Amino acid sequence: MMNRNQCKQWWSAAALLAVCLISLLDTSAVAFSSNTNYNNVASISTSKLHAATTEINKLTHVTENIIVEEAELIQQVDENLTILFAARISTSGDDDDDSPPCEGLLLQKNNDESNIRHYQAHITCHHDDDSVDHFLAVFHKLLIQYLFIEHDLYQDQLRYDDGTTAMLSISLDDNNEDAATASELQVQLGHIGFSFPTNDEEPTYTNDGIQMDLSKYEPFLNSFIIRHRGTEQGNASLILHKMLCERRVSYQFSNDDDDQMEQSQSSGRRRNVVSHHPSVLAPSIIDEVHSILDVVKSRQWLSTNPDSVDGLPSLHLNLITNGKPLFDIDEEEEGAIEEGVSLEELSTFPQCIKSLVKVLRPHLYENLLPAARKVLNSPTVEISDVFIRSYGVQPGQQEDDTVDADDDDIESKTRFGLSPHFDVTAYATCVMALDAVASSGKQGLYTIPPTNGFHTSSAVLKKFFPLKKGDGVVHTFDILHGVDVDPRLNQPRTSLIIWFTDSSESSVGEKEDVSSSVNQPWLLRPSKDDDIGQFVLALASERTVEEDGSHLKLKSAVDPLQLYISSAAQGNVFAMTALGQMCDDGVVPDDQCDVIRDFLLALDSSNPYVPNDELEASGR
Repeated sequence: MMNRNQCKQWWSAAALLAVCLISLLDTSAVAFSSNTNYNNVASISTSKLHAATTEINKLTHVTENIIVEEAELIQQVDENLTILFAARISTSGDDDDDSPPCEGLLLQKNNDESNIRHYQAHITCHHDDDSVDHFLAVFHKLLIQYLFIEHDLYQDQLRYDDGTTAMLSISLDDNNEDAATASELQVQLGHIGFSFPTNDEEPTYTNDGIQMDLSKYEPFLNSFIIRHRGTEQGNASLILHKMLCERRVSYQFSNDDDDQMEQSQSSGRRRNVVSHHPSVLAPSIIDEVHSILDVVKSRQWLSTNPDSVDGLPSLHLNLITNGKPLFDIDEEEEGAIEEGVSLEELSTFPQCIKSLVKVLRPHLYENLLPAARKVLNSPTVEISDVFIRSYGVQPGQQEDDTVDADDDDIESKTRFGLSPHFDVTAYATCVMALDAVASSGKQGLYTIPPTNGFHTSSAVLKKFFPLKKGDGVVHTFDILHGVDVDPRLNQPRTSLIIWFTDSSESSVGEKEDVSSSVNQPWLLRPSKDDDIGQFVLALASERTVEEDGSHLKLKSAVDPLQLYISSAAQGNVFAMTALGQMCDDGVVPDDQCDVIRDFLLALDSSNPYVPNDELEASGR
C-alpha cells in the first residue's frame, strides 16, 4: 500500500510537470486556482520528477530533425489561383531520387464572395512510405502562414469594422492510384481530424473555417509537441499551438435545441443546455439602462470586490440578490420612477439601483423567466440574482489607437476576462448583451465544448457566442464558459447577468430529505457516469459560502474526495487537478491513494508518473 508521503510525492511530480507544460503550451488555466507552493513541490519531488522525465525521454522523444525549406511567393497560376507560400522537406541529395518526400503550397482561390477569402493547403507526398510526421512538418508551416493571414483580417476588423473572413481547405496528393479507396496515410490522418474529399466532393468545413476537426487534432498536437521537442518540427508546432490558442472563433447555435427539448419534456429538468434568445431587451430599454449606468460608472460605483472565480476585481453591479431587489422601492418612489427619473435626480447609489430594477424587472419576469422555464423544462425555476458586469476599456480609458496600445498598461486599468469555469451557485445563467461588442462572435462570453465526451480548458477549442445588442444566451451550470474581451478593442463590453435556481426535488420520486434544505438541490445525486455533475457537486461543497451558514448543509451531505475520485476515474481532468492538490496538501488517506493509483493505471497503464509494484517494493 502507498503511504501518504509517497502519494504526495508522485502527485507533486505530476503537478510540477503539468505546470511546466501549461506554461509551455500557453493553454487556458482551469477555473479554480491552485495555491500550491511550487518551490516546495520542486524541492520534495525533483528526484522523482527527474526519474519519470528520463523514462518519458526514452519512450517518447523523437531525435529526427525534419528540416523544412520554405519560401514566400506571390505567383499567379491562373485567373482563379495564386501561390502565396511554399514549403518542402529538405533532402540530403545522397539518394538517386532527390525529390522531397513531402512538399506543400498555400494557395489563394479567387471567388465572387466579397466578404470571404478562400485558401487551400495542398500537400504532395512523393514516396509511398511517407509518414504522418513528414506530412505534418510541411502542413504546420502552411497552417501557420494561413493563421497569420487570418490574424491580419481580425486586426482589420478591430480597426475598421471590416467583416472579411477566411476559410481554409486541405488537399493531399499521395500517389494513391485508387481514388475510391483511402491510402494508409489518409486513414492515419483521418484518425486525428483530417478529412480529404474526393475530386467530386466539396470540402467540409467546421464552423471555425478550417477543413479539419480541431477537437480531434488538438490532443494529438499536444503529444506531437512533446514527442518532437527540441526539433525544428517541434518548435514550429509550439508556434502553431500558440496561434491556435489566440484565434477567435464564433459558436454556432444549433437548431436542434427545440427538438431535444421536446424529447426531454418527461425527463425532468434539463442539463447541457445552450439556448439562444434573440431580442430579449428592446433598444430603447437598453438605452435607458446605459443612461443610468453612465452615472454609476462616472461615480465609480461598480464593485471592485474580488470575483469568486479568479479573485480579481469583479466590476459588477448587484441589482437583485437571492430573489430580492438590493433596495426596496416604496409606493412614492414607484410612482416617481414610473413617471421617469431625470439623470440629475440620480444622485445616490440606491436611486440608481432602484431605477435599473424598475426598468428591467417586467422584461425579466414577464418575458425571460417563462422562456427559461420552458427551455430548462422546469416550472419551478426562479430568478435568484441579477447583476451587471463590465469588461474591456472603460469610458475615459479609450486611446486613439487601442490596437497598437501597450497591453500591460491597458490591462492594469480594468478587467478583460473571466477564466473558464462551471457555475456552482446557479442552476442556469442568462447572459444578455447590452451592446454590440459580441455580435461578431469574437468577443465576450465563450464556451469550450467537450471533446469526444471529455471536457478540457484548452483555448484552442474556445468558441464565442455571437450576441447582438439585446440578445441573451441561457446555459446550465454544466457548460464550461468564460469571458474574453480583446484589450485592443477600443470600447467596453457590458452585459446583464441573470442567475436561475430551482428548488424542486432533483429527480422524480426523490424523497424530501437533504434536497429540500440545501441551496443547490439540482447538484445532488449525480449519476455514476456523470463526471461533470460529480466534479461540480464536490467543488460546490468545498467552495460555496453563504452568510447564513446554509452552505454547511451541502458540505455535510456529500464527500468531496469520493466525488473527485469517481469523476477523475472517468478521465475528468478538472477532478484530477483537484485530487492532485489534495494529495499535495496531505489530506488524502493512504488507502485512497491506492484507489487513485489504480484508476490512473486503468486510464493509462504506461503513465511513468504512477508508481508500480516494483518501485514500491524497492522503496524508491
